[in-house]
Amino acid sequence: MYGVPAQLDLTAFIGTALTGISIGQYQIHFLFSSDVGGGDRGITVEGGWELRDVESALIDKACALDERDVYRIHRLLGRKMTAARVSPPESFTLVFDNGLALTICDDSSEYESCHIFSGTGEVHI
Repeated sequence: MYGVPAQLDLTAFIGTALTGISIGQYQIHFLFSSDVGGGDRGITVEGGWELRDVESALIDKACALDERDVYRIHRLLGRKMTAARVSPPESFTLVFDNGLALTICDDSSEYESCHIFSGTGEVHI
């Protein structure tokens, strides 16, 4: 709806560990926590997302519940985020210490695709 801004700052997540994943009917929540800067950080995704390995092979992605047998997103639990890439206005990617990359997309012209809570503020995409 809003698009991913070119100036999206995800540095508050660098060095933090993904400590929780909560799956809802229409969204998935990622909770990050660490000693870096204190406080919890999170991303709630209501749009598209993809998890890829170091060779860009697709491991998991957003899809309708009736199309899904299993989730594989759990492979990020306990992993630290090492880098972020912003590809405005379509997406941003979080890279983890095991080489996995989580790309979150703004794929709706009608609704918000995600909310980012970084401890210093909130961004709606």
